[in-house]
Amino acid sequence: MSLFIHWRMMITLALTTGLRRGELVALEWKHINLEAGTIEVKQSISSSVNGSAIIQNLKQINQKERLVSLIQSVIN
Repeated sequence: MSLFIHWRMMITLALTTGLRRGELVALEWKHINLEAGTIEVKQSISSSVNGSAIIQNLKQINQKERLVSLIQSVIN
């Protein structure tokens, strides 16, 4: 995937889904269901005290996992 398309998709998802920055960066293909038009938000990325990235399961940080709908133009 070219860098332009990658950033375009990230910005489009941010604007159309309301995902938080850490949730958006932590997305994996296994969380995206194009047939159903949904994204399962299960994890987030945050930084540790020393600045390294940490992927956290939302349940571990007392946040609810959620199912977010995609608009048709994003699916196409």
